[in-house]
Amino acid sequence: MEDILLLNLKKQKEFSALLENIKSKRSPLLANGLLTVQRAHMAYFLKENLNKKIVIVTPNEIEGEKLYEDLSFYTKGRALFLKNEETRFYSIEAKDRKEETRRINTLITLASNDYDILVLSVETAMRRYIPKEVYLNSIFNITLSDVHEMDALIKTLVKNGYERESRVESKGQFSVRGGILDIFPPTEEFPFRVEFFGDDVDSIRIFDPLTQKSLDKVEKITVSPAREFIMTNDYKEAGEKIKKDLKENSSEDITYDIDRISQGHYFEGIQKYINYMYEGKDTSIFSYIDKDAIFMINEPNRIIEKSMNYFEEFIENYKSALEKGFALSGEGNLLYTIDDLRHKMESHFIILNSFLPKSVKGFNTSSIINFETREPISFQGKVEALSEEINYLKKQGYTVLLVERDEDTVRSLYKSLHDFGIDVKYFKERQSDIDSNVVGLVKGKLSEGYVYSASKLAVFTDKEMFGVSKKGKK
Repeated sequence: MEDILLLNLKKQKEFSALLENIKSKRSPLLANGLLTVQRAHMAYFLKENLNKKIVIVTPNEIEGEKLYEDLSFYTKGRALFLKNEETRFYSIEAKDRKEETRRINTLITLASNDYDILVLSVETAMRRYIPKEVYLNSIFNITLSDVHEMDALIKTLVKNGYERESRVESKGQFSVRGGILDIFPPTEEFPFRVEFFGDDVDSIRIFDPLTQKSLDKVEKITVSPAREFIMTNDYKEAGEKIKKDLKENSSEDITYDIDRISQGHYFEGIQKYINYMYEGKDTSIFSYIDKDAIFMINEPNRIIEKSMNYFEEFIENYKSALEKGFALSGEGNLLYTIDDLRHKMESHFIILNSFLPKSVKGFNTSSIINFETREPISFQGKVEALSEEINYLKKQGYTVLLVERDEDTVRSLYKSLHDFGIDVKYFKERQSDIDSNVVGLVKGKLSEGYVYSASKLAVFTDKEMFGVSKKGKK
């Protein structure tokens, strides 16, 4: 059964034209007129109708996060948002482990192909990443009755970014006490205690990091990398490559970095040496993405401008660091250019989303679809005014859906609309049929509503129904 948020859309001219263009491979396609929240809706529509992965590139992180939150409502957790990390040439002592853990989990999910829609900013797309196969090969299981030599296991954990501590309290840590290994993978809510009898795994328990007491037994755990960057197996060779690029003015920090890399030791800031460690490998985010994924480029002119400014700023910082001895020649191409990204996208179907109809730089569009849309009216808590608008839209043949995030407000709204003679039906599950005379009420969180004029679909959220005062309510 179809989601009520998608009912009959593929029969409408705009959405049927969208599917036909993709089927006929008329790419790039320019789609004009969609609000940000509608682009999330379009991505969900395409995923449901074509069963392909969707990748959405935004001009900045703020728009990406907003889009991701809307997609979380549509896809029920099947969307990913990969946040950017600043490229640095100087040594740093520490960084935000929570954000890194979030990126690790996103990259692992992406590499495992266990997602529907990926959102990332153009800055994130320009970065270099550990090759996909390296990430996948770094994930391993520990199962009851397995045989693991402890020294080899410790070496693997260190290579994958785990920190050895006397007591495991945070993600990315491990400890060894005799034949007991405690480990806290970043993908897990709780750490694990693995007890060995010789080299045999004798028991595996979940434990509380605060009390250190066991909570439950399990038969298998999956150990993922603890860091976003994974050391190459050829670390000694990488150290020699870096050493060849040393200059007279090179900082002692770089010499220290070479010593640590040559010994296979992880440290903060090691990412800047990725070109020395994975030379000749595909280190773009495209190595993680399906070959038949559809790309949605939101506001392409803004993206091109932003990418060029971002790259120019990077080059300025690089030249300054190189002059001061804090960077090497192999670090000058840590970012991909917008031309690199365009080239990598050529084999994919591309949808260029522009709110205003205008020419797009850098892309030769094959077809154009103009969506007839408008922002919905704001009612500021006036249910009578909302009822009048609903009655007007229903007479025009619209399907009307109300999305409200708060359970108590859902009940109150249901009753109030009934009192004004509106036939409302609450849908606990969105995969349902809806009568043309019925107004659908759905619990969920969307940033704002939207109206498709030609497709005759109107969606109102708490933002329009009750105003901005309810925006923060969960």
